[in-house]
Amino acid sequence: WSPDGAFLIFANDHGGDERPDLWILKNGAAEPERLTESKVSEQEIQVSPDGKSIAYGVDRDRDFHFNVEVMDLATRKTRQLTHESITLLKPCWSRDGKTIVAVRTADEGQKGDLFVVDVASSKTRVIPAPRKAGVLTPDGFLPDGRAVARATNDPGFPQIRRADLPAGKI
Repeated sequence: WSPDGAFLIFANDHGGDERPDLWILKNGAAEPERLTESKVSEQEIQVSPDGKSIAYGVDRDRDFHFNVEVMDLATRKTRQLTHESITLLKPCWSRDGKTIVAVRTADEGQKGDLFVVDVASSKTRVIPAPRKAGVLTPDGFLPDGRAVARATNDPGFPQIRRADLPAGKI
């Protein structure tokens, strides 16, 4: 849902090709409207804090290996922010809309780092998981700007952690 509840954006494999497109359902509308119609797969959408853009995973560079793309909802113009060789999952906007964090993983989220993207410049950096075989999965942001992530502890169970993005550490 958008922050103001005016619309819902979702991915749907309408044609059965396992390549979901993005759709928008405006509050009170009877039918959704298609936002994208492409040969790529789009998934894991998150609406920006101001409700004007979305971030989502897209596999433009390689089938089923996702990177982060943003779309301006007014113009429908898209911009791919990342071009990683391994998958980025669960993009999450910072409260000010200037940063997107995602989990960078080679194995569908079993192990992975927190990947930080500056939306304006597309500059990236990585915050490693606290344990080598662990994963950092973004869940949101605190009012002070720190990201909240789930991290696996030594026995392999998830724990909530705070990520200090400027310092680059958990």
